[in-house]
Amino acid sequence: MSTTNQNQISPEQIEKWQLLDELDNTAISGPSVSEAKFQQICDSIKNHTYLQEDLELVQKRQQKLQKELALLKDIETTIIAEIAKKAS
Repeated sequence: MSTTNQNQISPEQIEKWQLLDELDNTAISGPSVSEAKFQQICDSIKNHTYLQEDLELVQKRQQKLQKELALLKDIETTIIAEIAKKAS
């Protein structure tokens, strides 16, 4: 294969790069979402409910973490008691 052939761009490559350029103009970061989820996001922004939804998600996560923390504190107390019992 000659070097001139290696440097030439095929019509397929041009089409591919044009498509990539078009996609790049509308690209967003983050994971892709379904059409239904996208519509839900748009509706929550339009209806100004997105902050309430975010707050609810944060509160649910906080409750879950508080339960986990309480469990860890119980485990810690049990371990400390076992250590103290074995030390005496």
